[in-house]
Amino acid sequence: MQPDRKPNPANKSVEWNATSCRGLHSTSRTVCLQLWNPEDHRVPDKRVIDCETRTVLDAPEGCEFTALSYVWGTPNREEDVFSVSTEALLPDTLPLTVRDAMQVVLELGIRYLWVDKYCIDQYNPTELQSQISVMDFIYDRAVFTIIAACGDDASFGPPGVSSRHRIPQATLNLDGRIWVSAMQNPQAVVKKSRWFTRGWTY
Repeated sequence: MQPDRKPNPANKSVEWNATSCRGLHSTSRTVCLQLWNPEDHRVPDKRVIDCETRTVLDAPEGCEFTALSYVWGTPNREEDVFSVSTEALLPDTLPLTVRDAMQVVLELGIRYLWVDKYCIDQYNPTELQSQISVMDFIYDRAVFTIIAACGDDASFGPPGVSSRHRIPQATLNLDGRIWVSAMQNPQAVVKKSRWFTRGWTY
């Protein structure tokens, strides 16, 4: 079953930025369009999630992909049995943050998503160490990174995508005028999040 692809107006600005990036870099061939070149051996195991088929596969040459930065939280035994291999189907049960990230990627017209838990073999110490050493390179090569800074674990889900709703902005209608409350500084909110305490907060 594919993720719901119902359009989300909040994704328009991200889509515009990704399109602008492609246009600006189409002639200079800068780093974000080179992505995972097969001649670049810094990332030996290059896997991505195909969000259309829900499979983990070897990254196609030159593919555009999105990265997910999030909080794992307490391991879930049902989710932990996933074994990384080429053309492996994702588990039927996925954390809401991962499911929503896949939905956002599809809405933006990008097919592939990199999620450490599913694209790195967590039970292979050699591969795990190799991937950790080039984590900056992986995030750098993504078209963009989805930062799920809300909640304490991967089950929370980013607000405004599916079942997790945003906190509405308070308004007041006074004498025919609409007064809108100021939202908190997002940088201050993120700095208070559990995500900000991670080892990797790209």
